[in-house]
Order: sequence, then C-alpha cells, then structure tokens
Amino acid sequence: MRKIQFKTEDELERQQQMMDSLSERELHDYMSAANQHTHNLQVLYSEELEPKDVILRILELTCKFYDADWCGILNSNLDIDVLNPMFWYSAETGPMGQIRMREFETSEDFASWVAALKAHNMVYLVDEADIRHRFPKEMERYKQLNVKSMIGVPYYQGIEGYLAVKNPRRFSKIPLLLRQMVFATYGEIVRLQAYNTSNSSAYSECLNNEDDVVITLFNNLQIGNSKGTLKSADIENKVIGQLITILAIAENHTMDKESLAERIRSRENPDGIDPANLKNHIYNFGNQAGNMFGQQKLIVTANGGAIQLNPAYNIHLDLMSFDSLIEEANTTADVNEKIGLLMKAFKMYGHGILPAYRDYDWIYSLISTYSLKYAQISIQLCSLLFEKRDFARVVDISTRCMDVIGDSVDLWYWNLCAAGEIGMKGMAIRQMEVAKSRLSPKEVAELLARIESGE
Repeated sequence: MRKIQFKTEDELERQQQMMDSLSERELHDYMSAANQHTHNLQVLYSEELEPKDVILRILELTCKFYDADWCGILNSNLDIDVLNPMFWYSAETGPMGQIRMREFETSEDFASWVAALKAHNMVYLVDEADIRHRFPKEMERYKQLNVKSMIGVPYYQGIEGYLAVKNPRRFSKIPLLLRQMVFATYGEIVRLQAYNTSNSSAYSECLNNEDDVVITLFNNLQIGNSKGTLKSADIENKVIGQLITILAIAENHTMDKESLAERIRSRENPDGIDPANLKNHIYNFGNQAGNMFGQQKLIVTANGGAIQLNPAYNIHLDLMSFDSLIEEANTTADVNEKIGLLMKAFKMYGHGILPAYRDYDWIYSLISTYSLKYAQISIQLCSLLFEKRDFARVVDISTRCMDVIGDSVDLWYWNLCAAGEIGMKGMAIRQMEVAKSRLSPKEVAELLARIESGE
C-alpha cells in the first residue's frame, strides 16, 4: 500500500484564510458557539435516540448555530438530475415542517447544484447580488424559495447530495462546521438504514412455513413466526426474556431447571430464581403470546424434567444468518459482492448481542465471540472500501465499530487514513489526539509506525 498523507484541500485553505480574516471579536464568537455546539452534540448522543431523531436534532442545532432559516439534507439522483429534501429543520415550522421547496426540484431550477455535485464541489451563494450575477437562470426559483444566501457541502461517497443551510445570518464565511456535520449526519443515515433492515432481513429470509420461529439476539430480543412478533419491550426486561435467550443459545435449546434458574437474574433475585417458579413465567408467556403458538407451545418440558424450546419448531437465530453472511463473503471472489455481504453483517450486528443482558455472566462468552467477528469484518470492510476510495464510509464504519466494542489500532489506522484522504486535516489531527488518549503507549507507537509506512 502506498504511503498515506493527510491532504489539505483548496477549500480548507480558503476556509483558513476566512478564519484569518475574522476580527478578534468574530473569532471569539465563533469559537464560543462552536464549543457550545459540540457540547450540545455530546448531550444529544448521550440520549440514545433513534437515528432519524438524531438527524433532525443535528439539523436543528446546525440551523441555530448559523442562525439560518432552514437546514436540511438534499438528496440527489444524478441519473435524472433532480434534488429532493430528505430531512430538514425549519426555524419557522420545526423538524420536517412545511417548506416552500417541492418534493423534487429539477435540474432546470438547480443546475448549478447538480453540476457542483458532479464535480464534488461546495455551493456557496453569498447574497442576492452574487446569485443574480453567477446564476441568473436560477434567480427566479431562489426568489420563490426566499433564498438570499445559501451554503451546501456535498456528501463524499455513499450518499449523493448536500447538507445545506439557507440564509445563514452568522458565520456564513466559515462553512467548516457544516462540513463536520456532513460526517455526523452521514453516520446516522447509515445507522437508520441498518435500523430499518437489520432484524427484518433475518425474519424475511427464515419464515418460510408455519413451523419456523426466528429469535433475534442482536440489539434487542424479538421472537417471530408467520403469525406475529413479540417485541423486545414485551419480553426483554422480564424473566422470560432471559429464559428464552438462555435456551436459544444452549445445546439442543435445552437445560435442566436448576441450571436455568441459577442463571436468571432479577431485581428480587440477583443470585438466581427458585426453579419452582419457572413454570409460572412459562405459563404467563403462553398467555402473552396468545395465538402465535397455539396448542404447540414454544417452551416445553423435555424427558427428565428439563426445559427446552419445542423441537417441533425450526428455531432460527439471527446469529446463524450473521455467520452465513461472513462465510459467503469469505468464499466469493467478487469484491462488490463481498462488500455487500459484509455490510449486511455489519448492519445486523448494530449495538451487539443484547446490550440489556451484557452484565450477565452466562452471555459473556457469546458476546466476546461475536465482538471479535464484528471487529474482523469491520477491519475487512475498511480495507476494501479504502481501496474503492469510499473514505466517508471507512470513517463511519471504523468509528461506529469502536463506539460499540472499543478502541483498536487497526480501526484507528483506517479511520485516520480515510479522514486524511478526504481532506479533513483538522479532523484527522483531532482524531489522532483522541486515539493517543485511548490507546496504550505501545499501541500509539504501532499506530504511528503504520501511518508512516502506509502498511
């Protein structure tokens, strides 16, 4: 692999010139607002919201940072030259509130935006005079949308479109923060796609007849068959959720009552529950499941009094789908197919195996095994995507993996190299400082040596 340098784009140099041109007061105001914005983001990420809600909150914070009328993500289809608002926040109508923009804007009205996106350039409209001078053919549509000034920063790869602010009243000379929010929103869009597809893919592929039962262990516990689904909110925080999970990962989905009861934890019984009480939880679950299983119960008593998942059902765990995706990826020679399969596995993993149960010793080994697999496919994806120059996804995958399973020299290497290739020199430098604070001195030395050698 060639040696990798952190590049500085002309745009970043111009932004630095803009920063240098600010008065001391303007620079103080900008730095103060940027620090507050960072704090607000930290608070936001601590709330564990769903991806769409995070995106909308980021847009709101960015809109307020620039004191703008509107901040949104403009998605593009370059095949037919159209732009359409994907997510937005309006200072007047709120998140996803009514706006003047049409669902699809054609290239005739926004030809400069489409052309800039194809060239991967930022769009920067200073004021109405600037628009009239540079884009006279688009002026009428801008008037209809009440656009007096606008900044649009393109997404790099993985998404075609812009993150844009309309009529920014402050800091309009410094689009640096908007560029940083491209990465923040991109990561959440990827997470949203994973959120929408992770469990559904396992369900759709495995429910072929009425005897099939799918149990998902990644992210949240869910149980489904052709008749319905029991969501995590209904079972995960109850004794029955642990009971089903323990049986699902046990050999032959079977365990004797004493061993099963000893493993289960509750607030009332932190050291295990009374084996005699298992039947009550199983009975209540049968009532809760209703017609999903009918007379053929999901949990039954085996010979000798052991408890088991009914062998009459074809029990399929999402862990099995995850393993199959990795196996298939390792056997294909087609790079694009390999990336697609590994991305499916990456998305399926999400936040890992049942975070709600991570403190229970009976699941430690399983979590450790699949954390290692997740790290391996993440590193493999970073390598493959880097070769395809999809640097934004490399940054997102490496960051998200470390958020879930912890720091790694390999993942930090790809993260920093990709950030440098994108041209985010400032981001790469800050990330390097973060890496140094999290890794051991020996690991830092290894990381620096790898970046220097490019291997």
